[in-house]
Amino acid sequence: VDASREIGTNAWNLYDHDVPTSPRRRKRAHCVYPAVMVLVALLAGAALVIVLLRQSNNRGASASNSLDGSNGNDNRDFGKDNRTESEPPTNQPMVNPSPAPIHQPQSSPTSSFPTFAPSVVPSTTVPPSVVPSIAPTTVNPTENPSATPSATPTEVRLVSRGLGGRLVYAGYENQVGAMNPGTVGGGATNVVPDFSTAGYQKGEVPIPFVEVAGENATVYPTGANEDDSERIQVAIDYVASLPLDSNGFRGAVLIKAGEYNIFHPALQVRDSGIVIRGEGSSRQAGTTIWYHYTDPTDGVEDRSTLFELGTKSGNGGVVEKFNTKIADDYVPVGATILTVEDASSFVAGEEVVVTQQVNDDWLLHMSNMGQYDWTPEQYSRRFWRRRIVHIEDNTILFDAPIVQAIEAQYGGGFVKRYTFLDEVSNIGIESLRLLSSPDTPDDEDHGQYAIRFNRVKNGWVRQVSASFFWGGVVQVQAFSSYVTIEDSSMTKHTSRIQGGRRYAFNLNDAEFVLVQRCLASHGRHDFVTGSQTNGPNVFVDNLSLNSFSDNGPHHRYSTGLLMDSIKSLSAESDSEEHSNFHVQNRGASGSGHGWSGAQVMFWNLEGKVICDAPNGAMNWAIGCVGQIVDDERWTSISPEEPRGIFQSHGQHVSDIRSLFYSQLHDRIGTNNPAYHSSFLPEQKQSYIWSDLQNWDGDGLFLSPLVTWVDDDALPVAFNSQNVSLPLKIGGIVRDLNLLGMEFTSTWSQSEGPTMTFDDTSQLETTVTFSGKGLYLFGLTVSSRLGTIAYYAPAQVMI
Repeated sequence: VDASREIGTNAWNLYDHDVPTSPRRRKRAHCVYPAVMVLVALLAGAALVIVLLRQSNNRGASASNSLDGSNGNDNRDFGKDNRTESEPPTNQPMVNPSPAPIHQPQSSPTSSFPTFAPSVVPSTTVPPSVVPSIAPTTVNPTENPSATPSATPTEVRLVSRGLGGRLVYAGYENQVGAMNPGTVGGGATNVVPDFSTAGYQKGEVPIPFVEVAGENATVYPTGANEDDSERIQVAIDYVASLPLDSNGFRGAVLIKAGEYNIFHPALQVRDSGIVIRGEGSSRQAGTTIWYHYTDPTDGVEDRSTLFELGTKSGNGGVVEKFNTKIADDYVPVGATILTVEDASSFVAGEEVVVTQQVNDDWLLHMSNMGQYDWTPEQYSRRFWRRRIVHIEDNTILFDAPIVQAIEAQYGGGFVKRYTFLDEVSNIGIESLRLLSSPDTPDDEDHGQYAIRFNRVKNGWVRQVSASFFWGGVVQVQAFSSYVTIEDSSMTKHTSRIQGGRRYAFNLNDAEFVLVQRCLASHGRHDFVTGSQTNGPNVFVDNLSLNSFSDNGPHHRYSTGLLMDSIKSLSAESDSEEHSNFHVQNRGASGSGHGWSGAQVMFWNLEGKVICDAPNGAMNWAIGCVGQIVDDERWTSISPEEPRGIFQSHGQHVSDIRSLFYSQLHDRIGTNNPAYHSSFLPEQKQSYIWSDLQNWDGDGLFLSPLVTWVDDDALPVAFNSQNVSLPLKIGGIVRDLNLLGMEFTSTWSQSEGPTMTFDDTSQLETTVTFSGKGLYLFGLTVSSRLGTIAYYAPAQVMI
């Protein structure tokens, strides 16, 4: 690879290809107008319509003026990854991040107790779908994100803020003109599900820092161009021989800064409780691993992976121990409660799987999926992993919602006790730069993925940058669950540009996976799910640059996917083939993709959108900015399909910047450091797309140190006698190199009325205030040797 070239939107001139030019087709829309409103409109006439429109516009908050202004130009130096760029690590100076947001009381505190059933608008009125203009005549929403959204005066927001700022959910029906069977009055009982349980340990604890397991677990560079496979694998196997501690970890392998070469297939992490850590993903001073292995059997497509996490057992996935049939005629989307025929064998706290059984009628109802060789047997194997919170008689409360309606008329479902075979847990990869080594720009006889998860429960990838792999940076598959991927990148894919290639962040048969603050460039399906990936899964605050295809569910009915606050810029901006976000019936594409997904939420996205909905299910596009595309490629292989529910198109939902982080806040509150380690100060202020583009996968993304305040407690910072109550504050060290050293932390005040720290030397402490005013303070952390020091500010208005 001539990696010294400047590569822009036509990297290596590889990306030129034919674009379909046939006319667009029109689609039917899910657009419901309640009869009562029609009668009112007829009686009142044009004057009343004008009044209602004005009221609707007044209710809609104007788009935030702080939208990210990145233009997607990718004329950057793609030659920084050459083999001669390693340099000795340099000491990092004290940094002063961007000014801290002012923490001040809201109208009322938000409860920090988890909720299992969302607040629902007490109405069975169906919110009508929005049918925005495909080609606006007065404003281009891509150029002007503040454009007024197309909306009917009677539109009910599916998700809005209620008392105390908590989210409120409106009910909806899955199909125009059809009542949901088995519900009271046949009303609209489905709601947008809570996606916030995605991620490591359901997002309820921060990703831990695991100590290195001694000198035997430390690998040093040799400086020679030799195979380091055995030395690294020996260190991994040594840690695997150690016992698990009380937290479920054995220890970490530390690969010191420098360059390493792997000529053998796949470094294996087969046991629970092991973390692989480098000393940074910086191009100049981090830990770089080159993967040189090629498959000698075919020489065409090498499907090897640098790090294989977990096991690829051939024994299947789930062993059932007990099952009971769901007794409800209809279990709606978003429900956390259902009734079974016999719950006597289950106990609160245990994990079970909820399955949907389907019959030929279900396949026929969804535009006849049987024509694409879908069978009831294949789609009755789908399941959702849930934990039982409470049992009362035969009614069960789960910790996470159902993301697919379960209907008795189409086969019903079961709740089953199970065992996942060969499952491992608590495995992490962090702070590394991983590079494959192709010979030519379209070479595929080299590494497919940098990292692959197989049957891993509770794992993570953080601060990992990858380049040149022809598949992507990470694939999460084989029933893996509760995995977080954050602050990572996949750039400079090297392969042909065609099907089956360039899936940068790929979730396949996985649940509860969170991908946040990640960058992909020159891929095809950058943020994508595969066949029957059941969810919930979340992609949030990510950037896709110069993409050659779409993001979203790819094929065969993935469910429960949230695409939240993502910007995507196509390699060829005028091509409908390169629409940025798709959920649709793909018909006979591939080997019979059919419906790619259901219960897929596109929230505050930027890019061209296709959002259709199958019969008996729903997809949503809310607050998206960009052209709505009618993709003509599928007209010859699939029928016209109705659109899903569109709301606030052309204007971001400004009072709910991120659906995921808002749901996480409602569930765990601001007194939990896990909320703040997931939702960083820069994210709380605005979208981070420009930050991701400028970062380009080089080193630590965003601040190495952040501070946080328990905002929910601010309204009661003083009791009725005007006596200050302790307020919880904290700091989060995100520089993993510093966490591996001995360091000190010190809180101090710079301005404002007197405040008292309970303990100035702890990362987490409490403060009390002397009265009303603006308090400016901050946290300093520094290594014992003084080689690294950071300061992060904080401020509170009482």
